[in-house]
Amino acid sequence: MILRSRTIAPALRLATRKYATKHESRQILNAEVVARLQQQEQAIANRQRNAPPPGSDKYFYLTAIGLILATPPIIYYWWQHRAEHMGKKKEDMLKQIEIKRKEFLESQ
Repeated sequence: MILRSRTIAPALRLATRKYATKHESRQILNAEVVARLQQQEQAIANRQRNAPPPGSDKYFYLTAIGLILATPPIIYYWWQHRAEHMGKKKEDMLKQIEIKRKEFLESQ
């Protein structure tokens, strides 16, 4: 059965069907629970919202300006570091190639 179906849901349904029929269903919502839920809903509806005052986006703008000002130096530093690192790596590779070339020419 499980191998034929694409999901495990049909087999799970069959396995839990016997368990569900053996036990009585419980009443989850009784009068006390409903009354408490209604009180909570009323308390939430009556609660004062602390909405931010209009125009309080100054920290957002300061962050955006700071990022705009900080981005070019960071990119320049990264680009210079990369150029130096890749230049050294390229020189090392050329030296290794030259050494291998000399060894190859000497072996012939």
